[in-house]
Amino acid sequence: MRDNEDLPYWNEKWAARQDAVPNDFARRCAEHAHAHQLKDILDLGCGNGRDSAFFTSEGLNVTAVDFSGEGLKALAETMPDIKCVQSDIRDITFPPQSFDIVYAHLTLHYFFDDELTVILQNINNILKPGGWLFMKCKSTDDPHYGQGEKLAENVYRSTHIRHFFSVHYAREKLASFKNVSVQATKGAYHNDHSAFIEAVAQRSMD
Repeated sequence: MRDNEDLPYWNEKWAARQDAVPNDFARRCAEHAHAHQLKDILDLGCGNGRDSAFFTSEGLNVTAVDFSGEGLKALAETMPDIKCVQSDIRDITFPPQSFDIVYAHLTLHYFFDDELTVILQNINNILKPGGWLFMKCKSTDDPHYGQGEKLAENVYRSTHIRHFFSVHYAREKLASFKNVSVQATKGAYHNDHSAFIEAVAQRSMD
């Protein structure tokens, strides 16, 4: 995916979508931040920035990253307090121990296994000691699982690439973290029945 062949899809999607209401996963993340007195959050793959805007309204210091310029344009214009960075998730270069929380809502399931390994290593590095990763991905129980061209194990391309996770796979990929909590969930997502893997994990203190 290094050539960003899916970028036109995402530019068109975020130019058209006008979401404003934060999702429940974002609300849980904000509650966790307040409970643990955490302030600095990275919204990784922010899309049109609805969750970034919500985190800002909750008093958090937000950095928003997306590789779609369309996804960041309106956010930068309307929310000047948010630091917007246009970048491929594989290429982010924040200093070590920059964030209390890395929030990745439906963004880490677009990568192959070896790419995901490197991304998670980088996330672990840019989290502060004791910092938290909130990760939500599509599940192998999702109705879209198996549709389109199979590219690798549990990776398919239809309109775009999706890597579907299982509970076991998520736990395996988060083995370098501690206090790992993983659960399978289901719910509607933009009027589509969907299945997810939700994970919360903490960077070790060392």
